Amino acid sequence: MVAENVTNYATEKLKEVLLMMQYLWEEVIQWVDTVFPPDARVEKFNHWVQVGKTFLVAWLVLLMLICCFKCCCKCFKWVDTVFPPEARVEKLNLWVQVGKPFMENVKNYATKKLKEVLVMMQYLWEEVIQWVDTVFPPEARVEKFNHWVQVGKTFLVAWLVLLILMYCCKCWGIGRRGRPERMMRAPVRNYRMPRNEFERNPGSYFRNLRARNR
Repeated sequence: MVAENVTNYATEKLKEVLLMMQYLWEEVIQWVDTVFPPDARVEKFNHWVQVGKTFLVAWLVLLMLICCFKCCCKCFKWVDTVFPPEARVEKLNLWVQVGKPFMENVKNYATKKLKEVLVMMQYLWEEVIQWVDTVFPPEARVEKFNHWVQVGKTFLVAWLVLLILMYCCKCWGIGRRGRPERMMRAPVRNYRMPRNEFERNPGSYFRNLRARNR
């Protein structure tokens, strides 16, 4: 009777989860149609590709700077060779003059990309705010929020039921991997014991047996 009630309850919650997943899928499709409207989907997609390229370039520049810093930290001996202590200032000034145009170009490029990243982050934030206003419109925000709380409660209850079932299966030994444990009749004693326990150390078993018989 209890197992039947648990099965019916789990089936009911599973149906609710499937309905919620269908509803979520419809919400995702609606959100995709909002972000990428069918009449301008290609343009929107290309725009987001440009956004991704900007973030990728910025990430690569940062990665290169980190790699350069690590290489510089490992090259102190090379620094002492190229910039000997007795003429370090003159050598450094020479290399600064040589590398100044290159570093200026790198700084300008990094600054430009950083500005683009900040603009894209601002745009993304505005998109997030717009999406929040779409999913939770101000005039019905409380009702929408309560609806999503109910959705979360449904998933939470289903997850807890699944967790309890898994725990019960584990306690009952259902779904264990490998072959079942082999048993054997204990020598001299009238009970069954695991075979691997005896085979692992038979001498210990007989020592314990002799100690009991004394």
